[in-house]
Amino acid sequence: MERLTVGVGGMTCANCATTVGDALASVAGVESATANFAADEATVEYDPTATEPAALVAAVREAGYEPVTAETTVGITDMTCTNCSQTVERAVGGVDGVVQVDANFAADEARVEYLADTTDRARIEDAIADAGYTPVRDEGGDGDSEADRREAARTAEIRHQRNLTLLGVVVSLPLLAFMADHLLFGGTVLPETVAGVETGWVQFGLASVAQIVLGREFYANSYDALVKNRTANMDVLIALGSSTAFGYSVVALLGVLPEAGLYFDTAALILTFITLGNYLEARSKGQASEALRSLLALEAETATVVEADDGTETESEVPLANVAVGDRLRVRPGEKIPTDGEVVAGESAVDESTVTGESVPVSKTPGDEVIGSTINEQGVLTVEATRVGEKT
Repeated sequence: MERLTVGVGGMTCANCATTVGDALASVAGVESATANFAADEATVEYDPTATEPAALVAAVREAGYEPVTAETTVGITDMTCTNCSQTVERAVGGVDGVVQVDANFAADEARVEYLADTTDRARIEDAIADAGYTPVRDEGGDGDSEADRREAARTAEIRHQRNLTLLGVVVSLPLLAFMADHLLFGGTVLPETVAGVETGWVQFGLASVAQIVLGREFYANSYDALVKNRTANMDVLIALGSSTAFGYSVVALLGVLPEAGLYFDTAALILTFITLGNYLEARSKGQASEALRSLLALEAETATVVEADDGTETESEVPLANVAVGDRLRVRPGEKIPTDGEVVAGESAVDESTVTGESVPVSKTPGDEVIGSTINEQGVLTVEATRVGEKT
């Protein structure tokens, strides 16, 4: 059994506490549940194999009360596949107090909802690191925003993968030449020794550099996947292929298998090509991130909020950060629509080319959805905000 404390808002009396306690106790796998309206919290003992924190939080909400949760988005620089995302989700989901986690390797991030009274972002970051991945940590007090830290981490990753790729090319080109000489010319073009060293040992030296420098990350990630996370991912496949070619070649070079060929070139080229792919992927993500930042730079800085008082409408200009879901906004011709919303009054054509790429303005009438940062071209629109901030 595990014990979990859930902060609960909205409890005002003993009857509220009883309602919350009964709602939690009704969840399958809950052994006992008590709520204290004075402390604004509920304590639950439950079987983690039969239920999870997300079900407990849902039970509180269904009872009409609001669990005290927080949300955070953690940047992760080295997820490469769906398996990586699933591993992160399992690792973070195992942290006490985590309600829900959604990891996205394409976006290099994990969105986490958690019980603020039970855990915090630091523990979530530690869980990601223990799973073998690199979180963009919130250092606190360094003056950099989350976006700045993630951009710095992404830039460092691009530079790192580029340098590894260049090194891979340097050690692989001579190996490629040896392979071409052997396959195309029967080994008659290149000399049998280089500076008095047999070419087989030269190939061994070049491939060893690739194994140590380029392969280190793949082998480390494979160890984390197999030993820590008890799963296999793409790194395991890469490490298996490269190490098999390298190991077989070493055995052949030592004369254990006299008739066997050398495949040092294969061992190095596998790592080089995969590293090149990682570099191109990191660079494309960086370009996509830059395009997104450029798009966000088009966002309006203020919004005109319409308020009705005794049948009289008043307008006030407020910072965009102060706009809440449900606010009604007035958008005049030529102005940017401040945030995602729904047209409640007026008709116009909206230029959505900055978001969709469609050059022809789209007609908007009451009931139609509009996208933040697009431009109202003709009539006056009254828009009710449906998503604000990071949720747009």
